[in-house]
Amino acid sequence: HREGLKKLFGIDFEDKLNLLGTYYVALSPEGEVAGMIMLRQEINISVGGIVLYVHQVFTKKKFRKMGVFKQLFQLAKDEANANTMIKAIRLSVFHSNKAAQAAYEKVGMKHSGLNKREYS
Repeated sequence: HREGLKKLFGIDFEDKLNLLGTYYVALSPEGEVAGMIMLRQEINISVGGIVLYVHQVFTKKKFRKMGVFKQLFQLAKDEANANTMIKAIRLSVFHSNKAAQAAYEKVGMKHSGLNKREYS
């Protein structure tokens, strides 16, 4: 499996791919959990590398509109910038969740057109 990927992409994914995912937690100054984000890397042949998926993201209601998601999403951008094999950041959102869509667009994500729920 790894040899096939090495031939396909011309790189050894041994230390370039985090399949299990990474959780980041944002804490308030008082130590209360304000929000969290879970990122997972997946190989995607159509982009010729890795897509960093935002699998979970949450901001507690009392911390919304305070920049918590923006700070958490910056961690995703930092992870993508640190790994040249990451070609895109994507997430799915329910069509009816207009507040989340507005937050994603505010940090620069756009509706991908791949399916009606996906942003990249």
